[in-house]
Amino acid sequence: MSVEPKAIVLRWINDGLNGRNLAVIDELFAPNYVNHSPRLGDVGREYTAKETAGFFKALSDWQTAAEGAVVPSTGKLVTFTIWETSRVSSGKIVERWAIHDFQQQISET
Repeated sequence: MSVEPKAIVLRWINDGLNGRNLAVIDELFAPNYVNHSPRLGDVGREYTAKETAGFFKALSDWQTAAEGAVVPSTGKLVTFTIWETSRVSSGKIVERWAIHDFQQQISET
């Protein structure tokens, strides 16, 4: 029985991002994974792991939610929007496209 693409992407969000478990990249992302980033150009799986680890370090309380809320260790709520879509093939995330709106709203928590 195959896993639905939505479940694979949600596992990346829940276990990988919110669970701070970069080891799932090897399980969930295809070896030839490409993140089509308007900011970085096309980057692969290794760069994605490195950049995500940097986010974990810089924003220790970061949580990914449908609303895109991030709570950094400053105690302020930072909200920004990311629209993204991923292509899943043969049970692996193969490609990702995202558009970021970094016009943040910062408020006290």
